[in-house]
Amino acid sequence: PAIVRCAHVIMAAAVVRRTLRRVCVGQLRATSDHDSNLAAAATLCADAAARGACLLCLPEAFSFIGSAATETVAQATALDGPRLETYRALAREHGLWLSLGGFHEAGAPGGRVYNTHVVVDERGETVASYRKIHLFDVDVPGGAVLLESRSTAPGAADAVVVDAREALGFSFGLTTCYDLRFPELYVALARKGCDAILVP
Repeated sequence: PAIVRCAHVIMAAAVVRRTLRRVCVGQLRATSDHDSNLAAAATLCADAAARGACLLCLPEAFSFIGSAATETVAQATALDGPRLETYRALAREHGLWLSLGGFHEAGAPGGRVYNTHVVVDERGETVASYRKIHLFDVDVPGGAVLLESRSTAPGAADAVVVDAREALGFSFGLTTCYDLRFPELYVALARKGCDAILVP
């Protein structure tokens, strides 16, 4: 019996080693300099790949943070444009899936952008995208006024789950930042059976 128990433990450990994959979370201080942001992301990709990661998660607004909403709108591009292509190239170069936490996607109504969470696979192909639903609008009496909705349009109320069980061994839901304040979205993702939820 002791030998059988030991064998079961060894078999279970082997299964865990085979199925659990390493995920890295990268932090960078994005600015209005696209080249600098890309260089920082490239360093994070190289580090994640060297650590044996299958997925690297980058933060919201990873590719640009300007000093005014007008800057954000002016520099926004399409998801199939050359700027996002530079990040797709990083995925291909390092053989990584990338969670691109919040890309300023052009084309939203009212001259605004979408805050879009994009997932690309190790070939640089888009696997899924989620446009942030809940925008950060805060007006503190006598204090700060932060109105994301001035420059950003909300996405459709969809619960987006990436089924990466075959490629990565797990599935995950997509959200962004302030969405965390609204539990209904997370309940919907859980009901879809995802193993994890990303919240850049």
